[in-house]
Amino acid sequence: MTNSSGYDSTGIHSEHASEGVVARRVVAYLIDAFILSLAVPAGLMISFLSLGLLSGLVGLVLAIIPFLYHSLLIATPRGATLGQRLLGLRVSNLRNGGNVDFFQALLQVVLFYATLGFTGGLLLLWCLFDDKGRCLHEIFSGTVTTRDFA
Repeated sequence: MTNSSGYDSTGIHSEHASEGVVARRVVAYLIDAFILSLAVPAGLMISFLSLGLLSGLVGLVLAIIPFLYHSLLIATPRGATLGQRLLGLRVSNLRNGGNVDFFQALLQVVLFYATLGFTGGLLLLWCLFDDKGRCLHEIFSGTVTTRDFA
């Protein structure tokens, strides 16, 4: 019997928990990117209304929002961003299948965005060759994204 993160009572990862995860992750990220993009018009309006005086601060806040959005939502007991929830995914601690803490989630997110920024997302293709569909940012942060069977 597996729990909601695809682990059985001994902590062994269920094979079914990683089925179809890669495609779901892509769609979930597109949903999350759309949600995050909604902050841009608000930031532009604040910059405009302040006659550009707050543009630097607005730019900084807009750069930080994706890190906070992903980290804070992944570190919840549900273990998923809004896009991941809609697609039935969950991010778990690889060691025990439990919840990811904030710092582990933040590490995963920083590594994810570094992968996007420095390689143009090319290293994200690693998940196509990993037996659990894990990307490098998950391997280095000790997390795994699985289907949520809850």
